[in-house]
Amino acid sequence: MRTLWRPKHFGVVVSTAALAVAMMGFAALPAQAAPMAPVAPAVPAFIAPAAGDIISGPPMVSGTGEPGSLVEVTEQSGQQVCTASVDGAGLFACTGSASLPVGPNVLRLTATNPDTSTTVGGTVAVTIDAPAPPFMSPMNGELITPTQAFEGGGFTGDTLRILDSAHQPICSVIIDSSGSFSCVPTAPLPLGPITVTAELTKASGGVEATGPYSFTVISGPPTITSPRSGAVVGDLPVFTGTGLPGASLDIIHGRSGYAVCSTTVAADGNYTCTPQHRFLVGTMDYFPAMYATGSGLNGVPGDFVTITVAVTPAISRPADGGYSVGGAVIEGTAGIFSTVAILDGGTTPVCTAKSNADGQFSCTASPALGLGLHHLTPVQTNMDGSLVTGAAVAVTVTANGAAPSPTTVAAASPTAVHAVSDPGAAPQGADQEQLAATGAKGAVPAIAVGGLLLLGGTASLLLARRRRSSMH
Repeated sequence: MRTLWRPKHFGVVVSTAALAVAMMGFAALPAQAAPMAPVAPAVPAFIAPAAGDIISGPPMVSGTGEPGSLVEVTEQSGQQVCTASVDGAGLFACTGSASLPVGPNVLRLTATNPDTSTTVGGTVAVTIDAPAPPFMSPMNGELITPTQAFEGGGFTGDTLRILDSAHQPICSVIIDSSGSFSCVPTAPLPLGPITVTAELTKASGGVEATGPYSFTVISGPPTITSPRSGAVVGDLPVFTGTGLPGASLDIIHGRSGYAVCSTTVAADGNYTCTPQHRFLVGTMDYFPAMYATGSGLNGVPGDFVTITVAVTPAISRPADGGYSVGGAVIEGTAGIFSTVAILDGGTTPVCTAKSNADGQFSCTASPALGLGLHHLTPVQTNMDGSLVTGAAVAVTVTANGAAPSPTTVAAASPTAVHAVSDPGAAPQGADQEQLAATGAKGAVPAIAVGGLLLLGGTASLLLARRRRSSMH
């Protein structure tokens, strides 16, 4: 008979074994865990600007640091440039609210960590350039007139003042809703060199000053004296006028702003400016612009002149009155980039060509011209669609393109006579004949026949008859 002790004994065995295993594991653990050392916050460092960068205006700074810390950027005098919080990825970025002192500068990082501790970060040496003026025109260092307007852009509602070297206002203006301004002096500026600063008062508060800027005030703008407004000129006109001695000067095409020629005003205040490229046919506006140095669209502009460029097409080959072959090459001059049609007799198209930038054209007669006399006329179609007709040239087409040889005139009578001992001038009323293929008129020449001299023409025959009658 089985007893019930066995399961109970088994349970005791299992419990004992488990306890033994647990005791063995506990014995393997150290008596006490060592405490972990604290991790120092990340030192803030620059990503931008980089060492040696040249900065104009408020600097943009970016870098790395301890997540959650507040980074302050200062310049070498200790003035704050900007602050930023480091994000979860350890990055920060901020932009300075004001321009830094012009010249070499050192930027420094300092971080206030989440535990309120402070970490001094890296530094970077940069050069601060003079900030760009708040106006786009005129440029610093340029020539201006006594009533020169200072123009540019900014934030709507900000107030701009232009101040002279004594810090007295030259003009004041509020930037309009389009973000632009034009500040005109309330009184004419004094002639000669001047220095100004620009003071911007923000609508949100705070004042920002830029400058100083230097200009030279001149008595008046440059002029164009020739060609005068309304003149009709060729496609390579020469401009003359007046300006400030020693100043650079451009002649500007009014529509495109392209300088068609550049020169320097002579010591006597006069200039001559010759374009390097031919002008398009048509009516266009031009004006002079004068600069202290170099060139650009910020110089002192003069008044516009409106001129009309006119070019009449002309055929230079074949020459008028010359000879040619039927499939002749026809060359000539016309307004640049115009279309030239060659007409025979004023109606029949011979060929068409496009003139190049030098005003030259060339085309080949097709079909070939027939033998004989042709009158070729060039007709130019300008880019605006207007037509200009040139002078016609008379061309005689021959088989080989050369003048035919003179033909021999046949004797008037087979009767031979002796040479006249007194070769006087032909009597008045003597017959005149067209010489073959020469285009000239004159007395028929003497012709040698059978070793004797035969005088051709009516006058010589009459002389022979009179001498025969006197002999009988």
